[in-house]
Amino acid sequence: MAVSVTESWLDSSVTEGMIDTSGSYSLHRNDRLTQQGGGVLCLVSKNWTSYTVPIPEKFKTLDIIAVTILTDIGSVRYITVYRPPEFNKLGLDYIVLLVECLEYLCDTRDTIVLVGDFNLPHVDWNLLNSPDDDIRSRFLQFCVHYGLYQFGNTPTRENHILDLVLSSDHNIMSDLQVVETFSTSDHSKTEFSLIVGQHDNYSSSPAVYYDYDNADYDGIVSYLLIDSFFILSKV
Repeated sequence: MAVSVTESWLDSSVTEGMIDTSGSYSLHRNDRLTQQGGGVLCLVSKNWTSYTVPIPEKFKTLDIIAVTILTDIGSVRYITVYRPPEFNKLGLDYIVLLVECLEYLCDTRDTIVLVGDFNLPHVDWNLLNSPDDDIRSRFLQFCVHYGLYQFGNTPTRENHILDLVLSSDHNIMSDLQVVETFSTSDHSKTEFSLIVGQHDNYSSSPAVYYDYDNADYDGIVSYLLIDSFFILSKV
C-alpha cells in the first residue's frame, strides 16, 4: 500500500521516474533544500487514491510529509517524519516545531498513521515513560494526548526503538515485524500491514493525560485537609 523513506537525500536532480521505474506508485516527497541529507519520501500504490496534505510555510524546515489515502474505512492521514538526533537547543527547538506541526495535522477526523525515524531512545512505550528532557517527554505527551498507540516493540538500531509506527486506530495494524537493514542504512527495516477493510475501531478521541509535574500539590493538600476536618466534625 505505502512505503515510507526517511533521510531520502533526494534533490531536484532525482526524478520520479528514477525512483519508481515501474510507475506503480504515486510519489509524495519533501526534499531538504537548505542542506545535504535529510528529506522524507512516501510512495503510495496507485490502487489507492492519495494526495499530499498542504503544510503551512512555518513548518517547511521540518522533514515531514503528510498524505491522505482514501480507503474502505475512510480517509487515512499517513504521516512520515524524520527527526535529526539532536538533544541540544537545536533539538529542543526542532521538537517544539515538530509537535506543533503534528498537532495541526492530527486535527482531523481521518485515521492517523504516524511513522518515521524519531531518534528518541530510552522511551518506554509500554509504561508511557521517558526521560524528562523536554524533547522525548514533549513528544510522548503529544502521543498520549492524541491517543496514538505505538505498535513497534523491537529495537531498530542497536538496542533502541528509534523508528516508530503509531496510529489513532489501535486495530488498524497487523503483521508488524522488524527485519534486516535496507541497502546501506544503519537502521533495521520495519514492515507492517494496515487493515483498511471494516473492523472494530477504538475511539480516537484525545486521551486524558495527567500532568503531575505541574500539579497544584499545595491546593490538593489544602482540599484534603478541609475535607478530612469536615468528616471528623460530623462523626
